[in-house]
Amino acid sequence: MCARRAEAAALSLVLAAASPAVALDLTEAERAAFGAEIRALLLEDPDIVGRALAPGPSYAEEAAEDAALLAELAPDLYHDPSDFAEGPPDGTPLVAFLPPACDACPDLLTELRALAEESGATRLIVKDFPAYPQDNPQLARFLTAVLEEIGPSYWKEARTALSGLPDTSDPEALRRFSQVMGWPVDDLFARMAAPETDARLARMRGLAEALGFDIFPSYVVGGTMIRGDVPPALLARYLP
Repeated sequence: MCARRAEAAALSLVLAAASPAVALDLTEAERAAFGAEIRALLLEDPDIVGRALAPGPSYAEEAAEDAALLAELAPDLYHDPSDFAEGPPDGTPLVAFLPPACDACPDLLTELRALAEESGATRLIVKDFPAYPQDNPQLARFLTAVLEEIGPSYWKEARTALSGLPDTSDPEALRRFSQVMGWPVDDLFARMAAPETDARLARMRGLAEALGFDIFPSYVVGGTMIRGDVPPALLARYLP
């Protein structure tokens, strides 16, 4: 998209220079410099005119491509049993790729749950993300373990409380946190190290890359992909 816009801008300069209907208020020196720029542009990329004039994909074509991509990704996107999910199974999916911990994360999860509940026909699905090595996979592993070992109510507690911990990348901090909460520490840490947890993080990485998500939160709402954080009120426009 950006490349086409850049080419269109360059093309407009070419057409402006060639069209007698366009009056460019230039001095002789400026006109000569402008002409030199146009010649250099055409010599560097002689096909620019044809590409810029070629019609781009229509909205309908882009929507069809998005729908096909979401259909291809549907099993991992909508039906991964290791995700937190609530709401009617046949409801409109609201898939949230959320950071494992951030200052706004507890409020955001509360707002998303309220949004889905108010709709009454929405299934909220939360993917604990990011899962890249530089973005604290330890905490994503921990949340996965809590959800799978002791259940969604404890997962919600963890999501609320972990944002207040000073260093969630420290395994010992997570161990102490689990002990304070009275949770089965050994079982949780065994789940964190399990191959199934590695597979889940790999699935999420694949989904994010396929969807073009590289910042989080990001969302899939119904058939719409939304990259980056947006107010829940805006997400509501895509829900029934």
